[in-house]
Amino acid sequence: SGKWGQVITQPTSRLLRTFAELAHALGVYPTSPAHALERFPRVLELLLKLPAHVPLLLAREPLVGQFISVLDAMARAGCDLRGGGCSGAQRARSASGVLQPLAEVLAALPRAPAPGNFSRRVVWWESMYTYHAQRLYFAAESVLVEARMPAENTNMPDPTPGWYDLLDEAPCHYKRIQPSWLVQRALVPAFTRPAQPAGLSVLLVHRAETSVRQLRNHPQLERALRAALPFSRVQTFIGSEHTLASTISLFANADLVVAGHGAACAFWTFMRPGAVVVEIAYPSTSVMGFPASYYFPFAVSLRLRYHLSFALEGSYTSPMHADVDDVVLLAVRAAQWLGDERRHMRKKRQGAGRANDTALTTLGRKGHLAASGVAPELAAGGRLRAREMEDTETSPLTEPASAWRPGMPILLVAALGTAALMAVSCLMCYDSHEKGGPDRW
Repeated sequence: SGKWGQVITQPTSRLLRTFAELAHALGVYPTSPAHALERFPRVLELLLKLPAHVPLLLAREPLVGQFISVLDAMARAGCDLRGGGCSGAQRARSASGVLQPLAEVLAALPRAPAPGNFSRRVVWWESMYTYHAQRLYFAAESVLVEARMPAENTNMPDPTPGWYDLLDEAPCHYKRIQPSWLVQRALVPAFTRPAQPAGLSVLLVHRAETSVRQLRNHPQLERALRAALPFSRVQTFIGSEHTLASTISLFANADLVVAGHGAACAFWTFMRPGAVVVEIAYPSTSVMGFPASYYFPFAVSLRLRYHLSFALEGSYTSPMHADVDDVVLLAVRAAQWLGDERRHMRKKRQGAGRANDTALTTLGRKGHLAASGVAPELAAGGRLRAREMEDTETSPLTEPASAWRPGMPILLVAALGTAALMAVSCLMCYDSHEKGGPDRW
């Protein structure tokens, strides 16, 4: 009874806030910046799908507040957050009232949240309260409790079977961030700059704020990347030096991101489909399990091209020593692939004929590498023939007909021959079964 948000004093002296309807996107570690990023898809999903009168309970974390401000700013600019109907090329008014490209206006948003339609729906969680609602909404982050024995060495009672336990969550599970394509589709077009400068944009993430999984040889890796990609713009990213808005802008306009396993990988949400990511993983799993199981499905759901490089030393809780040669090799391969994709898409848009495609395939090796942003001398020793991750070598974009390569007819004949042999073998097995019974099958 009473108004929403009414405070009632219980005999235990704990305050109770009551709501007719309430949504929540708290998750595990609710005040951790790293896990705040994981909740962005759920926050956007609840704000867009639920009626405007339903309040949303969120943990008071600065990144979450800035995310709500970004959504409010895009709504004021007339963006369609459901379908990404907003381009960074369209004009919007800055804080000083000047008309500028929307991508520039959004990138300059301050840290301090500004009031808006979405921010007015937020109820900031405070630990002194117990929150009660007649109807509770949440986004598939709870577990249906099954009958089980109480955990040993604990005084916690076993939850009643059949109830939804909001605490029984996997602390780090990729399924919680898989719907990040919702955020990608809504925000990335608005932050993409209308005119991209020549060359590739490369971001190298540096965990300068902590020693945990920090790359001890970061300066060496940065120098090696600049030498290997002289035609690209290599920039070191330190999270504490940016607002969320400027971070989104950097990642939305990046072609390649190199990052150690950690929270910054969640910023992949704001990258364009078809971009490339290289994750540097800890080699020791004594503390935490295999790292790729978390961010690899995340990258796939965002349609990013994913590479994994194991560090030479380090664990989940300690600094890492990156394998510089391996990371540079993957970055060079990514730059070549991105260069090919850009040329294919450009030719597709221009409607170029097959004659131009033939001219492209006969381009000199050094010219091809330079156009991709790769140092030509790097490929001279044949280092590009090193191991590849076959599962991630397929382009996430549709490959045009001009990508047909000389070796493909041989592969096609081999595939057809293998299929024919399998068909003959199956017929022989079936014939033997008909003549000799089940024992001959």
